Amino acid sequence: RYYFVDSYPVTGWQYLDGYKFYFAEDGKLVQDLEPIIGASGPFQLMINKEMNTLTVYAKDGENGFIIPLKSFLLSTGDDTPLGTFKTPEKYRWRLMNSGVYAQYATRLGQGLPFLFHSIIYDRADTYSAWASTYNHLGVARSAGCIRLLSSDAKWVYDQCAVGTTVTVYNNMRPGPYERPVIPFEIPFEQTWDPSDPNLTTAGIEKATADVMAKFGS
Repeated sequence: RYYFVDSYPVTGWQYLDGYKFYFAEDGKLVQDLEPIIGASGPFQLMINKEMNTLTVYAKDGENGFIIPLKSFLLSTGDDTPLGTFKTPEKYRWRLMNSGVYAQYATRLGQGLPFLFHSIIYDRADTYSAWASTYNHLGVARSAGCIRLLSSDAKWVYDQCAVGTTVTVYNNMRPGPYERPVIPFEIPFEQTWDPSDPNLTTAGIEKATADVMAKFGS
């Protein structure tokens, strides 16, 4: 995406449609500003339930939270509540009501049973992931929680302090940026999230051997 003035693409910071965007030297809209302005916060989070996207907003001084820092693909569910909330607590690994696990969990609001969290795992083990929950990101498949790639759930867990404001809304536009996508689907038998920063070469090799032993070559 580009923004032209007098037939020339603009560059640098621009205020457009109530947001503050950044355009690179070639004029292209930059849709991940973390390398440019960092991730020190504070942030506000906007979840578009209709389009299953999360946009992180940084503060532009007295103008408020109008800088779209980046966006993530997610999966919500029919029970995901609309409204504005403040995150009260976090969990490194969390046993969910259905007996499965998720990592990097942040509670959506005080007293709510809904969390931001990673894709689903059989147990508190990096190599027990459900491939289907990775491949179905972007589709409303959760029981009401906000399901993310493990790396994105970790970003929210690490960078968004307790007390961060979250608004859940519906709109046919994904947000100020284009709707994210997962890079590729993973095989049904795969038991790790390729985005997970906890992966190791030795761990992947062992998990691969386990899969081969279970399903054959």
